[in-house]
Amino acid sequence: MKAYVAATWGWDEEVQRAIFRERFAPDSSRIVVVDGRGVGVLAVERRATDRFIANLAIAPTIQGRGLGAAILRGVLADAARDAAPTRLHVLHVNPARRLYERLGFVVEGETSTHYLMVAAPPVARAGGGSGR
Repeated sequence: MKAYVAATWGWDEEVQRAIFRERFAPDSSRIVVVDGRGVGVLAVERRATDRFIANLAIAPTIQGRGLGAAILRGVLADAARDAAPTRLHVLHVNPARRLYERLGFVVEGETSTHYLMVAAPPVARAGGGSGR
C-alpha cells in the first residue's frame, strides 16, 4: 500500500508507524498464507448491519493470480448467509477498485481520498425451486 499512500498523502515513515500502532487490530486480522508463507492480511469487521473489510493486502509479488478475488468471494459468501451487505473503502489511486467492481461492489459515496463501496447480498428467490 506504500505507493498508494505516498501518492495520496506523501510518505512519512514515523507517521505511518504511529498510525499502524494506533489502528492495527490483531484480533480481527488474519494472515493470508500460501505455500507456508505469509503473503497478506485480511481484516473483516462483523458489524450488526453489515461486514466491513477494514484491510485486504496481498504481497505485490503474488497479486494478479486470483488470491484477492478468492478471499473476497469468501467474505461475500459469509455476509450473504446473514443477508448482510459488505462494505469497504478504497483509495482513489488504488487499481483494486476494478477488482471490487468485478465482484459486485458499487460506489455508494466518496471522500477526497477514498471511494466508499458496497456489495449487496444476493436476493433470495421466492419459492426456492427451479420452476421445472
